[in-house]
Amino acid sequence: GAQQMSWSDPAKLVVAAPKFKLIGGTTTAPTKTETKPNPASAMTAYTGTGFAISLPSGWTSGKTQAGASFAAKHGAQTNLAVAQQPGRGSQSLAQWEQTLVALAKSKGATAVTSSLVKEPGGNAVYLAFHAANQTNVKAATLEEYYFDAGTKAYLVIFDMPSSAEPGLRADIAKIVASFRLTSN
Repeated sequence: GAQQMSWSDPAKLVVAAPKFKLIGGTTTAPTKTETKPNPASAMTAYTGTGFAISLPSGWTSGKTQAGASFAAKHGAQTNLAVAQQPGRGSQSLAQWEQTLVALAKSKGATAVTSSLVKEPGGNAVYLAFHAANQTNVKAATLEEYYFDAGTKAYLVIFDMPSSAEPGLRADIAKIVASFRLTSN
């Protein structure tokens, strides 16, 4: 509307529909292809006391260790465990996050990063850090998800060599997205 700064008089512009035609080539009728399930994306469901979780192919459930109610492995040095933990009590999620960061640091964790995440299974505190001498490897990356379940929490923890973490990123995301609290 303001014409004081214009360089020329306003002009009308009419936009027409595009005109085109196809030249050359052959036409073929579309073919129907049958879609087969991708075995690499298959998930196997497991149920524990108070939770359910699914694993992508390549992960195997295994013998649980002390304090864990579910365990799984991927390869020789990558571990997954689910364990029931004390809940956040009267703390807000943000306060609980800071408590969990302090706890990890008190146990010797270095380079701790944290965030509050909303997963399909509920609110969780995410922690990632490096720890020495985990699972007999020199440098380990631990990723922990503390799912809030009121008076209790469920810890989903991944322990892997630092070099393996980038290649497992998609699997970890699928596993965490599959985690659900149940009424058990």
